[in-house]
Amino acid sequence: MIATALTAVRNHIRAHVGPPNFSDRDRRPLPDGIRHRSKQLITPISRALGLAVGAILFLSLTGPISAAPIDELLMYPGSNCRVVSGGPATITTSGRLWNNTAANMTVQCPMYDNGFDFTGAIWVIDNNASANILCNSHIKNPLGNPSLFETKSTTGNASAAMVLTYTGPDASGTFSYRFYTCVLPPTTQIINYRGRAL
Repeated sequence: MIATALTAVRNHIRAHVGPPNFSDRDRRPLPDGIRHRSKQLITPISRALGLAVGAILFLSLTGPISAAPIDELLMYPGSNCRVVSGGPATITTSGRLWNNTAANMTVQCPMYDNGFDFTGAIWVIDNNASANILCNSHIKNPLGNPSLFETKSTTGNASAAMVLTYTGPDASGTFSYRFYTCVLPPTTQIINYRGRAL
């Protein structure tokens, strides 16, 4: 397409202007200084034109570039969460968030959101014998709606990992965003979490 356009322009110039007509006076060689200067000017101009044509050809062949959708459940370390109240939190070398205090701690854990149908999970260590970990999956919107959440909590206590699995809330909005909030009793941890809305 671009080559055809360039050919049409060249033919138009030849048809209306005609071939160049050089007299003997015009054929005299240029002085060395002027000839050298002409080469200096022509070389960068030719290079720039070549780059421009190459860029146009590349774009015409590849088409517009668009961002690929995220098609997997992204995993985030517990260290990605932030303390809302209580604390301070202890971040372990393995990326876990640990409530190493004598009181409850509330944290928020942000995540990516791009749709309606939500699925997610949080992996925790609940080794507190007298209280459970409670976590909410939230969707919020700065304009008001939606503002929903789904609640899950651990049962019992163990030194092994437990998982809280979410299937909602299912909602969407132009400026909506998602995050988890968790209330962590003393000695408990968030290992990692994930979430995706399609």
